[in-house]
Amino acid sequence: MSSPTFTGVVRDGRLRADDKAAVEAHLATLEGQQVTFTVDDVRSTAAHRYLFGPVYNAMLDYMGDTSEAAKYALHEEMKKRFLGRHVVRIVNFQTGEIQESEVVESSTIQTVTGFSLFVEQVRLLAAEFMGLSIPDPDPALSPRRRKKAA
Repeated sequence: MSSPTFTGVVRDGRLRADDKAAVEAHLATLEGQQVTFTVDDVRSTAAHRYLFGPVYNAMLDYMGDTSEAAKYALHEEMKKRFLGRHVVRIVNFQTGEIQESEVVESSTIQTVTGFSLFVEQVRLLAAEFMGLSIPDPDPALSPRRRKKAA
């Protein structure tokens, strides 16, 4: 059985759960048990905006299709090229047969480092195959930089 995943934010050195009630309800079911938890630094919304803004827009301009459908198709293609793949078992509801299907990892669950690497791979592909020079993201948007400046 898969363990639930909860999200939150760290403020003043403390973890603040997005859905505190759900976390507390789940923890109540584990009373007295030894547990393990992992804290991942997930990519920022600024990083997402950079990928879906300057990076993908430049590539789509080059390809001549700037529609939202083209942008999401491009994103799916980049995920297939650069993110991990997993084989999962699913049931064919028409036959009842269990089949294996390959799924591509989501970009939304990438750590800061993993998402940065993904964006850099996309930028390198754009440079190599399209001749595009996409500017670096604004360093002021980095969550780590904002904290130091404050």
